[in-house]
Amino acid sequence: MNGQLLLNELQKRDDEIDRLHKAKIEESQRRQMELYRLEKELYMMQSLVEGYRKAMKETQKAFAEYRARCPQADEPLYKDVPGSGGLVLSVTELEKERLKKEEEERAKMREVERKFGDVELTYMGELESHMIVIESFNDRLMAMENQVKHLKEVKAKSKVSDPPECAPTSEAQTAEAQTAETQTAEAQTAETHAETQTA
Repeated sequence: MNGQLLLNELQKRDDEIDRLHKAKIEESQRRQMELYRLEKELYMMQSLVEGYRKAMKETQKAFAEYRARCPQADEPLYKDVPGSGGLVLSVTELEKERLKKEEEERAKMREVERKFGDVELTYMGELESHMIVIESFNDRLMAMENQVKHLKEVKAKSKVSDPPECAPTSEAQTAEAQTAETQTAEAQTAETHAETQTA
């Protein structure tokens, strides 16, 4: 009877080990897929940001070359001042207007650069938070692997250290201890699984 109980207990442990092993493999696969997806998104975002930066530099260079070739504005060199009754702007006033427009253009370019910088910081922060979650999953998987190893060691020790001539009280105590260990391991596994689903 005690032998049958031990066999049943060993079978339960084998089933538990198999279940934990399958859960570990599935979790590892999910983690690898999530990591691959995040790496792909990071690569795409880096390529996009680099493309925008390159385009902005080329546009700034082309604009500077244009200004070097054509310093005068597209508008006429002389024009009436609104509400002046026909007063014509001087060269100094036209230069001020040109410098003002150039400053506005530079301000717009700085604003665009700032917006791109904000976008880059936002996505980098999200990717860092995803990496923290993945590292947490990895730590939990390592804990589950240690529990599986512990169960295997307990199983191996029980096969070696269970003599057939043990007293009934010792066998009962051993079975109770093993049952308690199994229940503790199952509770820890269930708690880890619940935390993983919550995360």
